[in-house]
Amino acid sequence: MAFFMRRAASHSDAEDMTQELFAKLARVEDPAMENADAYIFQMAANLLRDRHRRERVRASYRATIAAG
Repeated sequence: MAFFMRRAASHSDAEDMTQELFAKLARVEDPAMENADAYIFQMAANLLRDRHRRERVRASYRATIAAG
């Protein structure tokens, strides 16, 4: 959660992303991996990147609606 707290807009966003990360980890087919920490941090970075990408799309859509 500390990873997300340093990068997220709010505490609740960090909590949501942490929960989403654990849900994704629970669905991992092959839990035997060489470097679990690196795997988890990469998943967290991807979640954060995806969330920012979705927010940009939503903001663009809202701006289009407001202008039109």
